[in-house]
Amino acid sequence: MRFYAFPKVILFDLDGTLINTMEGFADLAGELIERDYGVPFPQARRNYITTSGIPFKCQLEVMFPEDSRNFEVQKEFERRKLDIFFNMRPTEDTLYAIKNLRKIGIKTVVSSNNYFDFVQRYFAQQPEFAFDEILGYRDGFAKGKAHLNYVIEHFQIPKENMIFVGDSLHDGEVAKELEIPFIGRLAIRTKEEFLEKFPDIMCVDKISQIFDMFKEYKECR
Repeated sequence: MRFYAFPKVILFDLDGTLINTMEGFADLAGELIERDYGVPFPQARRNYITTSGIPFKCQLEVMFPEDSRNFEVQKEFERRKLDIFFNMRPTEDTLYAIKNLRKIGIKTVVSSNNYFDFVQRYFAQQPEFAFDEILGYRDGFAKGKAHLNYVIEHFQIPKENMIFVGDSLHDGEVAKELEIPFIGRLAIRTKEEFLEKFPDIMCVDKISQIFDMFKEYKECR
């Protein structure tokens, strides 16, 4: 496993990483894809998971390029996913970890491809779930280079002092492209799947494992 230097900023994906929405999203996507495209539910659900990490409208284009049904299916998915999204609370472990990462001097940033308005609304309803910056998706402003450049400019911190945490292989690819260290959050992807593609990364079952690692680093200094 690679060595992770003590970071000044950690960027966190939201769905599946900070809150456990991905199982519900996968069920909903599987239902819609089976109904409208005729793909059996288990395969439809799996296809959603394997393309996760990008907006659902982009996932549909990957699965069904230029299909006229994509627009309406995407609209229904985005409408119905809100019940799952807004009713999912963070675990006590995640609340504890984020609070204490900030206490030891690490800035925490949400970097989500969920729509910006939804992300802002979600965190407005969770005042105890506090971050230094919360970023969501807008046209031309997506998870990846745009979010990273914003964080660099906003905090005046170089990317060499950052880490990205996510639950999808796409998140790992984003971090690799941006040349920042990545930590895989085990949820919809297994440790074996992560390590097959990114053999030197750390994988965690809980966000508190990240805090524990950097707390020990701080105590040894």
